[in-house]
Amino acid sequence: MNAIIGVPLAKFKMGLWRLGGASFILRARGAPVVAVDPVLKLPPGGRPEFGPAGAIPPFPPAELQADVVLYTSAKPERFDAATVEKSQMKTKAWFSGPAAVCGELEKMGMPPARFGAAVPGKRMDFDKLSIEYRACAPGREDASFLVAAGESGAKAYFASDPYHEVGSGAAEILSVPMLAGEGSAAAKFTAHVRPRWAVPCPLGGPEGGERDIMEYTIELGNLDMGEAGCRMDPVYPLLLSDDGTWVKVTDNLAMAWKCAMPVPATPLPAGYKMRNFKEADVLTLAAIYSKTYGPFYDEAWFRHSIMGDLYFSKDRCFIVEHGGKAVGSALAWEDTKVKDIGRGILYYVATDPAHQHRGLGRAVAAAVMRYFQKDGRREVRLLTADFRGRALRTYLGLGFETVEDTDEMKRRWDNVRAALEAEGQRAA
Repeated sequence: MNAIIGVPLAKFKMGLWRLGGASFILRARGAPVVAVDPVLKLPPGGRPEFGPAGAIPPFPPAELQADVVLYTSAKPERFDAATVEKSQMKTKAWFSGPAAVCGELEKMGMPPARFGAAVPGKRMDFDKLSIEYRACAPGREDASFLVAAGESGAKAYFASDPYHEVGSGAAEILSVPMLAGEGSAAAKFTAHVRPRWAVPCPLGGPEGGERDIMEYTIELGNLDMGEAGCRMDPVYPLLLSDDGTWVKVTDNLAMAWKCAMPVPATPLPAGYKMRNFKEADVLTLAAIYSKTYGPFYDEAWFRHSIMGDLYFSKDRCFIVEHGGKAVGSALAWEDTKVKDIGRGILYYVATDPAHQHRGLGRAVAAAVMRYFQKDGRREVRLLTADFRGRALRTYLGLGFETVEDTDEMKRRWDNVRAALEAEGQRAA
């Protein structure tokens, strides 16, 4: 959830994150956080699958937090009572949806002041956030929402179905839920809306063609869904720039350090020492990674995804030890995307929260840099996230430079720099 709540919006008006299916989180600068149809369910067996799209779901329900929660339907695939029960939303958020959803919330013991039925034509105003309820197709009891959020008033429309129209220019972005075989209906619907971006959301499982449906994102004036070739992966958002351009996030931020440069000195505080990995470190490292990156990064993940990888070896795993216990770590990895043998990868830097602010992350990162420098590499690269401000300052201080080889990366780095500068001014 930190990958959503923590992303700075210094140069962006709005961000939309897809959790999976038709579940979204919407954030706008200065506005409450909005969750739409939040459904987070683990697959059979209770563990997520790790892959290019991240964990499914991207985080457990207990981490889910929002100020306003909207439901477009009471159907099981759109309203999951267990997600509400297990999430932080249960004690702080305001809820709205069809009458059936309000009935379920009442059964949970939700106070009447914390929820309200979605009535067509009704409008609710919050601090820097307004929600308008729109009528659905005749005979349907679902709810559709037009959300105007933030200082800019940027609008997002969350449709309950693809069978009604909302009017041309109604919103910058549109979410269109669909069942398998409804592509033509969605295209007709979208043609009347003309948003800057539209996100088709499959409601069926893979057997209903989910992968095929999600292979496109309809852009303004382009209804050729077979050739648009875009999709929203979980936790990778759409970000609306101040100039009105939507930036589709496709990867983490990249940074690079040239091995011809000197490695900055990184002395450890008294009582700490650097060493390489030992088998006894597994449980401790798993706990550190779980605290740093999320609960799915546990012992099973470390043994399978790290120790089980071809590139893992003890001399590639650098540990900071205190009192005989690992308290920080970083890995010297290989470039599996480009497969450039001249490039090393600084991988999974993490520090025990109880030992942060002592330069340990800087020290293990520098140890990886020295490893690759001695190995005769040309450069060291790393991937990081927009919201990791402390880590970004550490890497910049070590001499890493930003990689801005696409328009997306240029816009995101411009946003991050503005956020870091504002944070520095507040600290001063």
